[in-house]
Amino acid sequence: MIATCPINSLLIKIFSGYSFRRRIIHDDDGDLRVIQMKDLMHHYSAIKISGLTRVYSENLERKTLLAKGDVLLVAKGAHNCALEYDLNLPMAIASSAFFVLRPDPEKVLPAYLAWYLNQSNVQNFFAANQSGSYMLSVAKTTLERVTVQLPSREIQEKIVAVDKLVRKEGLLMQSIMQKKKMLVTSALMKLVDKKV
Repeated sequence: MIATCPINSLLIKIFSGYSFRRRIIHDDDGDLRVIQMKDLMHHYSAIKISGLTRVYSENLERKTLLAKGDVLLVAKGAHNCALEYDLNLPMAIASSAFFVLRPDPEKVLPAYLAWYLNQSNVQNFFAANQSGSYMLSVAKTTLERVTVQLPSREIQEKIVAVDKLVRKEGLLMQSIMQKKKMLVTSALMKLVDKKV
């Protein structure tokens, strides 16, 4: 049986990412990593660890730190994608471009919630309810109006596993296409070089 649940009933808490007062400046000795929009890759489905900005955490409220299993939702811009935060970093925060959703793991799998938020019915809901004239954004009140179709834990696990395989296949296909393009370009350039 599939239940329909208000998103708030599946969450321990929801909060906005950290808003820095000024430009974020990288410090190699910083103990805190900041996840920003520029750190997302593969169509907003993964975080590029190697380029994360590091800062000092001295004035930061601990309640804004990310926990494994949090779901990051891009709150600003035209692509309001969600992804599970599953990195093993000592300390990290999300920038203000994100909402951080902390799912109750007893109620919903974080990866399932991220997958569900990326589905067209929810994405269309976000698009229809965005605000702002220059920079579109999803308001917290809009996010709180989302309802989630919640199947059994077993079905959630299957959906997450299949989705992971589909994304992996997509990355492999993209890599194959890039290599094929390079091979064809190289062969064509050899033809051009022979004519010259």
